[in-house]
Amino acid sequence: MRCKRCGRRGPGTPSEFNGWQMDTKGQTFCPSCRVHCPPPDGHEIEGCGSANVTGPDNEGLYDCDDCGIWFDQENADAATKKAKAE
Repeated sequence: MRCKRCGRRGPGTPSEFNGWQMDTKGQTFCPSCRVHCPPPDGHEIEGCGSANVTGPDNEGLYDCDDCGIWFDQENADAATKKAKAE
């Protein structure tokens, strides 16, 4: 498997995919590209910054399993970019 965002090749077996994320469409993301909840620092939507996220659903929204907010791909990309920079 490869990361949908950066193309990084994943480990050989599913049990070795610790830290990788698979969305509801079966797309995989490496630990540095995982979708994150928008952090509480002035984004359009303020969440908690957690990587404990599910989605996207059939409407394209992600759900943070920690704080419960719903957010779209644009907010997910901004939050993921900020998490990668830290």
